Parts: sequence; structure tokens; C-alpha cells
Amino acid sequence: METKLLRKYEQDLIVEAFKEGLIVAMPTDTVFGLACIYHDLAAKERIKEIKGREKVKSLPMMVNGLMMAKEYCVIDDRCAKLMSAFSPGAITYILKRKHDLDPRITDGKDTVALRIPADDLILDVITKLDCPILMTSANLSHHDNLSEYRDVYALFKDKVDVLVMENAKSLVASTIVDVSEGDLKIIRSGMISEKELRDVYAG
Repeated sequence: METKLLRKYEQDLIVEAFKEGLIVAMPTDTVFGLACIYHDLAAKERIKEIKGREKVKSLPMMVNGLMMAKEYCVIDDRCAKLMSAFSPGAITYILKRKHDLDPRITDGKDTVALRIPADDLILDVITKLDCPILMTSANLSHHDNLSEYRDVYALFKDKVDVLVMENAKSLVASTIVDVSEGDLKIIRSGMISEKELRDVYAG
């Protein structure tokens, strides 16, 4: 397999790649990512294999806004306030999945890691697909994050199907907050401070 190189403006080709069940390496508003359409279980497992990710670790879901998020996850008023304040942006929410979401997508878990990225390309692709994508950082598991497409290409050349030749905006991954149990727990610190999050969550 030869990795196909695309530019950011070749958006229709990127969308088609997702529809075909291909793995796309692309920049985000945080680090570079590896992505596939959300319901393609084979592509999801390929991503895990490519980066050496544990089989039981599910992949975060990217959506284009609160309305799409509500189709797949349980979102209460306090979480909706968080999303209004900080999304799109560098924050991932751990949420209860809705029962009609195939549990194989979440590797049997009752929760989903969900993010609305502040990245026009990703949001436009999701909108054109009219469904979420799954995306994890484009690195080997337990190794440093990458932000430059040349580094991602060197690491995953001929392992991913498509690579978008544009650099990501940061080496810092998103803040992760677990709001699945009605409280707010910081799972991973990022660019958004705990105080900012708790102030909004507390109302």
C-alpha cells in the first residue's frame, strides 16, 4: 500500500477516503491524528494495530457540534454549558454513550470520549460525511505526540492510506474531562485549566 498525499483544499478526496473505509492521517487544532469513519470497525482496529494501541482502548469520537454529539451521547445541562464555553476547542469529554450506539464502536464501554475540534477542515469533513469520525493521536502508543506532517509521514509511510500535508497546531493534546457520572474529573491536563472548567461546570 502506498500512502496517498493530499492537500487541505482537496477536501472532497479526503471525504471520499473516509467513505471508503480508509485511514486518514490529518492535522488538528492540537496534535496530528489518525482517523477513520466512526462505524467502520475494521478501520478502527487497523488504527490500533498501526500505532500499537491496546485493543481494549477505544478511539475518541469527533463531531461537528452539540447537535451531533447529542445523537450519540447523553449530555446534561451542565455538560452542555461546558461545550458552549469551551467547544469547539482542545477539550475531550467522557460521556455516557446512547444505547443505540453500537457498543463495538466503544469496545464494549458505556462511555465515549468525544471532542468538537476547532479545526475547519475536520468540521467540514464531518459535516459532509454527516456522521462522526474516530481519531487518535498520530504517534506510536506511549511515545511523543507529533505535529509536523513530515514526521508523521516518516513514521507511518505506506501504513496509512491518506496523509494530509499540513502541520497540526500544537504538540499539546486536549484536556480530558470525565462528566459521565454527574461530577467533573480531570483525566488529562491540557490547555484549559481545571479552575476554568470547574467555574463553568458549577454554574
